Amino acid sequence: MALPNFGLVLWLLLCVVLVGWLQSRVTRHAQLILLLLIRNEHAALLAFQILFLPGVALHEGSHWIVARLLGMRDMEISLWPRRQRDGSVRLGYVKTEHMNFARAAFVGTAPLMAGIVVVSLISARLGLGRLWTAAAAAEAMQVRAVLAEVWLRPDLWLWVYLLFACSNTMLPSASDRRALPAAAAVLGGLALGGYLLGMLPLVRAAFGGVAWGLASATNVALCITILLDLLLLPLLYLLETLLWRLRGGQLLRA
Repeated sequence: MALPNFGLVLWLLLCVVLVGWLQSRVTRHAQLILLLLIRNEHAALLAFQILFLPGVALHEGSHWIVARLLGMRDMEISLWPRRQRDGSVRLGYVKTEHMNFARAAFVGTAPLMAGIVVVSLISARLGLGRLWTAAAAAEAMQVRAVLAEVWLRPDLWLWVYLLFACSNTMLPSASDRRALPAAAAVLGGLALGGYLLGMLPLVRAAFGGVAWGLASATNVALCITILLDLLLLPLLYLLETLLWRLRGGQLLRA
């Protein structure tokens, strides 16, 4: 099986960019809604942390686990929220010893890989893969049947919440993004080495199926995240607007 082509790679990159933009909108509206509800900055920040705690734990835990697997020992992990100087919120962090670029590539991209796995598992649990297939084939009756089956699940909202929390925290943070050039360099170096050694046909034969599977899982995870956030954003915006009017435009207690 051939490796994923350039068009698919470009599509996935565009999906990542869109997920990043949607994630910033969702988290911003969520912060404002909690601040308008609670009207105390520190309590609202703690509530925001609790809201996204499953995703934050997955994000920072994946950093920590991969770093440990790569032999790093002098580490510190925190899941406590902290507001940065620029006004943004840091929900957690993992401090490690100095890493070379290869280690940085694996540690920095670990949350995205872990998030894709978890979103894919939740999607499979809810049967969203069948819904995706039916929608792609324009089978309206099958889509309605799958939607009805999903809607009747007693644990639906638990999985939707976990999907929301994990999908909106899986992208690399600002500090993680510093490892992306290292990840690109590692992949580029491997590809160049394979090309120079004439091993690309062997790589295609050995890993083409795996690569397509990963690309497919990534595509489904990103598209489900995009769809979920597109459904949530109007609701968050309406709730925020309503709270602004109820509070008279005041975020905090006078």
